[in-house]
Amino acid sequence: MIPCAECGKSFIFAEVVEIDQTYEALAEQWFRSRGLETDTSNVAAAAQWMREAVHDLPLGGTVVHIDCCYFLSDECNIEFMGEFATHAFDRLPHAAALENPSILRDVLGNPQYWFDRERADRKAEDDE
Repeated sequence: MIPCAECGKSFIFAEVVEIDQTYEALAEQWFRSRGLETDTSNVAAAAQWMREAVHDLPLGGTVVHIDCCYFLSDECNIEFMGEFATHAFDRLPHAAALENPSILRDVLGNPQYWFDRERADRKAEDDE
């Protein structure tokens, strides 16, 4: 889900727009809205992540979010390593769900999907 910078509601699809806020201000707002600490290093790291996550997205593009990564909703044949798992999709589940809504639940909402694709380096962290 992608939170709106203005209202805070979350959406499956979002349009890439410019807003009159810095990444740092957005990050601080995000932390505060969740009752989290807004120290300088947390805000700076989150702002840098945001910059990198969206830098290639075209204004006006429709995007989806999966495993800490953003993609144009109509992208196909995607393979990537997310924060938690590795993924390979012929078509993003979000887009496929427009025709078959159960796909989001059956794929991304299925815990086994995530366990089966968990990144090896995360498994090592879990074992420690």
